[in-house]
Amino acid sequence: MTSGINANGQRFLLDMKRMQQRGDRAQAQISSTKRLVTASDDPVQLGTMLELKAQLAKSVQGRANLGRFQSEVDTAETSLQQAITYLDKAVTLGSQGASSAAPVDRAALALQVKGLLSQMVGVANTRVEGRYIFSGGMDQKAAYSVNLSSPNGVDATSQFIPGRVVQDPAGNALPTGLTADTVFNASGSDGVFKALNDLRLALESDSATDTQAATVALSSASTYLNQQLAHYGNLQTQIASATAAANKSELAWKTALSGIEDTDMASAAVEVTQNKTAREAAYAAESSRPRTSLFDYLK
Repeated sequence: MTSGINANGQRFLLDMKRMQQRGDRAQAQISSTKRLVTASDDPVQLGTMLELKAQLAKSVQGRANLGRFQSEVDTAETSLQQAITYLDKAVTLGSQGASSAAPVDRAALALQVKGLLSQMVGVANTRVEGRYIFSGGMDQKAAYSVNLSSPNGVDATSQFIPGRVVQDPAGNALPTGLTADTVFNASGSDGVFKALNDLRLALESDSATDTQAATVALSSASTYLNQQLAHYGNLQTQIASATAAANKSELAWKTALSGIEDTDMASAAVEVTQNKTAREAAYAAESSRPRTSLFDYLK
């Protein structure tokens, strides 16, 4: 007889403990705003939650990397636009120097072109966050230095190797930034530096004919530089598209995560109230049991 009563009492206490645990869990979910506080709260959804968090973290990091690359691309695009204005100004100076209608101070014009050549080298050596963005894989070294005794008016101060590959948040590789030898085509017939230096030399020699020829070459160099500028315009479009896609994916993952781990406040509040009511009713029922209940043995 005693054994049966003890079994009933123990079962009652165990039921109360379970009810208390459910109530405590619901209260913890309300306090933390998270439905999944421990792995045991929902083992089935745990794996999905961890996978979503991993995807989200990877995308956020990829978007951060993409943001740094975008800063370089935007600066490169702005710098090349400035370089084109330098060439336009040089064409204007060349047109003045090629004129024979009136006396021309070509020596003074040559000094201005020399200044433009120096400014163009400054564009080639543009830096973002300590990196020379036109130096490719050797981005800790400037690309060029002025050397007026060189046929192109400059010397390369860095080896030009491809720059680092940047992936978008989805893992797709984006085109790399261009290196300075490609952008300014230093050794080409329509190279930016050679065209500027040829104009400087023609003006210094006080030759209207040579100045006219150098000015024509400058127009060709300007066309070439505009083609390189288009590369960065395309890159900006790709970066914007990749960023928009990442933002869309991250929003979907965050929404899915919220559905899995966030507390349904209304349901949790009902659970707490119902659990408390059920425990109070159970205690009341237990206290009204016959004297042969477990409570008699506890007196």
